[in-house]
Amino acid sequence: MTSDKLHRKRAAELRRLAEEAVRNEQARLPTSSPDLTEQDTEQILHELRVHQVQLEMQNEDLRQAQEKLDASRARYFDLYDLAPVGYCTLSGNGRILEANLTAATLLGVDRTTLVQQPFTRFILEEDHHLCTLQQLQGQDIPGPQEYELRLKKDDDSSFWAHLTITTVQLAVGQSEYRIVLNDISDRKHAEIQASEQAVFTRRILDSTSAHIALLDPEGMIVDVNKAWTRFAQENNGTEMNKLGPGTSYFCSWSSQYGDITNAAEAFAGIRQVQRGERPSFTIEYPCHAPNEQNRWFSLQALPLVGDTGHVLVAHTNISALKQSEQSLAAALAEKEVLLREVHHRVKNNLAAIIGLLDMQRRMLNDQQGRDLLNELSRRIFSMSLIHEKLYRSDNLARIDFHGYTQDLIFHLHTAYGTPRITCQAEAQGVEMPLDIAVPCGMIINELVSNALKYAFPEGTPCSEKNGCHIQVSIRQDNNTYTLAVADNGIGLPPEYDWKAASTLGMILVRMLGCHQLGGEYTLDRLGGTRFTLTFTSSKDSKP
Repeated sequence: MTSDKLHRKRAAELRRLAEEAVRNEQARLPTSSPDLTEQDTEQILHELRVHQVQLEMQNEDLRQAQEKLDASRARYFDLYDLAPVGYCTLSGNGRILEANLTAATLLGVDRTTLVQQPFTRFILEEDHHLCTLQQLQGQDIPGPQEYELRLKKDDDSSFWAHLTITTVQLAVGQSEYRIVLNDISDRKHAEIQASEQAVFTRRILDSTSAHIALLDPEGMIVDVNKAWTRFAQENNGTEMNKLGPGTSYFCSWSSQYGDITNAAEAFAGIRQVQRGERPSFTIEYPCHAPNEQNRWFSLQALPLVGDTGHVLVAHTNISALKQSEQSLAAALAEKEVLLREVHHRVKNNLAAIIGLLDMQRRMLNDQQGRDLLNELSRRIFSMSLIHEKLYRSDNLARIDFHGYTQDLIFHLHTAYGTPRITCQAEAQGVEMPLDIAVPCGMIINELVSNALKYAFPEGTPCSEKNGCHIQVSIRQDNNTYTLAVADNGIGLPPEYDWKAASTLGMILVRMLGCHQLGGEYTLDRLGGTRFTLTFTSSKDSKP
C-alpha cells in the first residue's frame, strides 16, 4: 500500500473519531442553560476559538511531521532500494524476508518473488559447501562473516559475489541474517586471468634451461625456477636453504655456487641494474665444480618492467659455446698461419719469376727485348707486392692500399731513375680485398710507368713552377671506389685515341678497369693527363 493511500485512510479515521467525540460531548451538555450569562457565553466562545487555534497548530505540526516522514521514506527508498549493493534479510531458517531492488536485479528476479525463497536456491551447487547456515548459527561468531562464491540467476547464468553476513539476535532462540551482496565478477575474472598468466609465466621460466632467480631491492632471493633448484641440488646436495628464496643472493652465491674469479664485478653490475644506473648487465665467468670438466656460465641481470629494484638474474651454461669458440679460434689461427704461408710462398714464387726474367734480360742483346722483360717484371712485382703486404698485415682479408701504393710507385720511380719527377700517393684509410687490389695495382703500374716514360721528355720543362709531379689517389665511399692517376706533363697527343690503342699496357688498363672491375674511365687532358676510374664492388662495403 502506498503512502498516499495510508494518509487518506488515516485522515478518514481521525474525522470519524472527531465526529464521535463531538456527539458525545453534546450529549453531556444540557439542552438549555437559563443561568448562562452573556459573559459566560463569550468565555465559552473564547475557549472554543483557542481550542480551534490549538487544533489548527496541531494539524500543521502533523502535516509537517507527515512531510518529514514522506521525505524520510523517499530517502530510505534511495538509500535502501537504489543502493549500489544488494541487501537481503533472511529468517532463521534461511528464507528471504526482504530484499532491495539491487539484490533482485543481481539475482535476475522480481523482488516480490524473492520473499520466502530459500537463499541457498541462488547459490551455485558447486559452491554450496562454501556457505551454510550451520556455519552462521554458532554462538561464538565474533562478527560479520565474509564469503566469495558464485550465485546463479533465474536464466541459469552465474556471477561471482562477495557476501557479508551479519547475525541479529531478535529474542532467545530467534535470529535473523542481514546480507550485503556485491557483484565481484570483474575482479574475480581478473584474478583468474592473473592466476592463469602466472601459471603460464611459471611454465615458461621452468621450461628454460637458464638458472633464473628473482631478487628484491635488498638482494634477497624472492623466487627461483626449476633449473636453478636442480642445479643447486646437484652442486650443494640438500643445502637448498642456502640458495633458495628468502636468502641473500650475494652471500649464498659467493660461498656456495662456485668459484667466480670476478665476483666483485658481477655483484657491482647487478647493484647498478637495481639502482637503475644501467639497463642491463652481462658477464661470463668460470664455474669449475670439483672432479668435473671446466664449465663456463653467462650471467645476465635485467630489471623487471614497471618495477623498481627487483632484478631478474639468469645464469646460462655456455660451456659448449666456449668449447666451440676455442675450437673455432684454433681453426682460425691455423687457417691464418696457412694463409700467411700461402701469401709468403706466392710472393717468393713471383720473386723467383722476376729473378728469372732478370737473368734472361741480362742475356739478351736486343734492347727492345730487355725493355719488354723489364715491363713484365714490373707487372709481376705489382702483384708480388700485394702478397707481401698481406703476409705482413694483421688482416689477411684486406690490404692497406695507401701503404701499398706508396711502395709500388717508389719502386717504379727507382726503377726508371727519374729523380726530377716526384711521385705522391693519397689513399689514406682505403682498404681493399685481394680480388680488387690486384687489378688496381696493375692499372696503377701501367699508368704510372707510362707517365714516367712519356710525360716528361728530356729537355722539356714542366707546366708548373714547382716541378714535375705524378699523383695517384683513390677514394672509397661505401662500396664505390674512385682511382685517379694524374701528371702535369706534356699530355697525350690530340690525335691519340687511348681506347683504340693496341699496346699491351693500354690493353691491360682497359681490360682490368672496364671488364674485370666493371668501371668507367674518364680522361682529362688539361694541364697534363689525368685518368679517373670509378667502379663499384658488390662484395665490399665499408660502413
